[in-house]
Amino acid sequence: MIIENKQEENKSIVINDKKYYEKDLNENMRNSLIALSTQRTNKARLQIDVNNADILIVHHAKVVDDELAKIKSID
Repeated sequence: MIIENKQEENKSIVINDKKYYEKDLNENMRNSLIALSTQRTNKARLQIDVNNADILIVHHAKVVDDELAKIKSID
């Protein structure tokens, strides 16, 4: 089925608190927006990984301290 006189959907995007029509964004801008979003997501994931590493460091340091408390040092 062919629909004639179909109006183009005017999707908008908000950048820096201002609205823009998606159709007005060039390929370079689209690529940069995707890259920016990807890097922000990666940063959030890395922050979670650092937090998890900090938790594991504290946990395993406690395990080591607890186990060392069970044995006598040689000095």
